[in-house]
Amino acid sequence: MMMMMMTSGPDLAIALPWQQIMTGDRDIAVAERDALGTRARVAVWPPENLDGACGAVDIVL
Repeated sequence: MMMMMMTSGPDLAIALPWQQIMTGDRDIAVAERDALGTRARVAVWPPENLDGACGAVDIVL
């Protein structure tokens, strides 16, 4: 027999979306979001890897 438990809305942590930070450098990309009571920041090169990097950080967090 499989049992499923549901958690009410206030108990779930909802991650806010990543916000890209403009650095003035087109060769890198930086984004940040709230995480674990502080801010998580990701910097990547080349910049087209930003979405994948943010996704990887979300999995770890």
